[in-house]
Amino acid sequence: MLRFYPIICSLTLLCACLFSTVATAQKSSPILKLKTEGVELPNNLQSFLQSSDVEASKVIQNRYFKLLQFDYLPTQAEKDRLLLSGVQLLEYVPDNAYIASFPINFIRAELGNYAIRSVVDVPRAIRLHPDVVEASIPAHVQFADGIELMVRIHEGLDMRAVENRLKAMGCSIQKALPGLQLFRLRIPEANISELESFAAVSFTEFAPEAGQPEGLGGRTLIRSNVLSHSSRNYTGEGITALVFDDGYVGPHVDFQGRINQQTVPVSFGGFEHADMVSGILAGAGNVNPDGIGMAPGVFLHINSYVNSEYTLAADEWNSFKDVQIFNASYSNGCNAGYTGITRGVDKILYENEGVMQVYSAGNSAASDCRYGAGSPWGTITGGHKQAKNCIANANLYADGTLVESSSRGPAHDGRLKPDLAAHGQGQLSISPNNQYRPGGGTSAASPSTAGLCAQLFEAYEKIYNEPAVAPLIKAALLNTAVDIGNPGPDFSFGWGQAHGGRAANLLEKEQFLKDQIVQGAAKQHNIEVPANVKEARFMVYWADPPAVEGAQIALVNNLDLTVSAPGGGQRLPLILDPTPDVAAITAPAQPGVDALNNVEQVRYTDPQAGTYSVNIAGTSIPEGPQEYFVVYYFLMDEMAITYPLDGDPLVPSRLELVHWEALGNNEPFELSYSLDDGNNWTVLDANI
Repeated sequence: MLRFYPIICSLTLLCACLFSTVATAQKSSPILKLKTEGVELPNNLQSFLQSSDVEASKVIQNRYFKLLQFDYLPTQAEKDRLLLSGVQLLEYVPDNAYIASFPINFIRAELGNYAIRSVVDVPRAIRLHPDVVEASIPAHVQFADGIELMVRIHEGLDMRAVENRLKAMGCSIQKALPGLQLFRLRIPEANISELESFAAVSFTEFAPEAGQPEGLGGRTLIRSNVLSHSSRNYTGEGITALVFDDGYVGPHVDFQGRINQQTVPVSFGGFEHADMVSGILAGAGNVNPDGIGMAPGVFLHINSYVNSEYTLAADEWNSFKDVQIFNASYSNGCNAGYTGITRGVDKILYENEGVMQVYSAGNSAASDCRYGAGSPWGTITGGHKQAKNCIANANLYADGTLVESSSRGPAHDGRLKPDLAAHGQGQLSISPNNQYRPGGGTSAASPSTAGLCAQLFEAYEKIYNEPAVAPLIKAALLNTAVDIGNPGPDFSFGWGQAHGGRAANLLEKEQFLKDQIVQGAAKQHNIEVPANVKEARFMVYWADPPAVEGAQIALVNNLDLTVSAPGGGQRLPLILDPTPDVAAITAPAQPGVDALNNVEQVRYTDPQAGTYSVNIAGTSIPEGPQEYFVVYYFLMDEMAITYPLDGDPLVPSRLELVHWEALGNNEPFELSYSLDDGNNWTVLDANI
């Protein structure tokens, strides 16, 4: 069971905390923190209260939209009172501002009861992507019947009525996604200014380029084999995964009775990319045991990638209500920033905690994606995989080294990307007609992690007899990853090489807790660290609400982690320097205050045994209360073989990579093998 560990305070301490919250609340800056420019907001509440007229062109479905900026973040009670008066706070914009929806008959004097400093029309810098503002129209959106755009409308508006208005201004609707209030449409270039002024529109950007498949064993490197071994037998059974790719898979006996691709034309695609991805995620290895995937018990849905909308189609859960794991190994523009697609991913994962979306980071390390530090930095290929709540994967060789083409971070706003690294290059997977062939690229690394997620979902459900929670599974993977590259997180490997065995240990030992926090509050959780630990890791992770596309920083709710050791002293989490300069980006992580990421970690090497206090501060929570997970893990001074394990078949004359773990021991090892159940041993190498 997930357990709650609330802080226990005396009444005196609680009052002190409340007064401290008011005293330290962040006062608004008049300059909005937007991606393209700083927009200065006037202190004009009184002039708004004294006016009464609303231009007819700004009214849609008996509502109009304004940007409200408060002096301080409003409390939940204040938000509730506003809602009762008919005002809906739709989206947060830093600092302390919201896009708000007003009923046409709203009595403006009621706003005088709140600490509001500014009421303005929603600035153009929020409503338009910078590329649209520059008016340099890329070739891939130019069609005979108009320019192809992604247009998001304000929450709460009726999509059908808006669609009719869009058609009246010359738009042809390519696709409507009601769950995201999003249209893909074409409009004559001469009518774009009319669209821009349409009151229903929240955000407009150019439609993304058609994505490209990102590349053509991995089980032992990320310890998937440890989970499927007979001692645990986590194969992903009972878990359903959705693969968006280039089309029909197989036919292949590896998916007998475990695949649904009724919506995919057999003639669609033909590049066998979908076969490679599906086989790595869930192949059974029936014809060739070497071709077994990560989660051979998973049930697969296959859906066709069309027009860069594979991510957004996940919003259409009517056809896929049982899906828990989602994989897409396609590009979506080079470091495209926080787009409507990005926002869609975050929204889906924030509102559906039983779902995890997994993506390839990209194979564009040789590109320059305008981050500012040149290649390979800032080359994550897409908007979707830059979401805060998903998992984007770097690509590793079988020995754990980084493939040269693997895309690096940071994300557009300096956040840590990729999230994890997994083996992709040279993995054996399926090919049509019961064949097998090697795959590669981050396209192959992504289904490796997706399959690992399926195994861990099954593990959680078997251990706790309740549905798995995706944010917890992600946190378990991040906090237990094998640290490769620079110490701590880095922009090449993310948090490191995924490790299914450690993540399962964390779940099995219940080394996690769940709680929630509101603006200005503080929580404390006490955790016992045993003796003989070589490294202790404490992490907080939360699924963050979707951000406004035009915001400079994508983080909405900012929680801060500190850890206090038994001997005193407080430690800050590890942070990276995202300054667009090679020296800064490649520097090792250092302790500091993180205001960018929705995950923070504190580490101790050779920690003193005793009680450690994990402190969580609700520094800025405009959309709360915010649920969070604290996960912790102890790396011990011990040695363990992870491949081959008891019962693993070895094929004569085939090269095998033996994997083991030995933290804290720098001395040579002796590797021996036995052919008679351990009665006699032969030394293979005495100095490894």
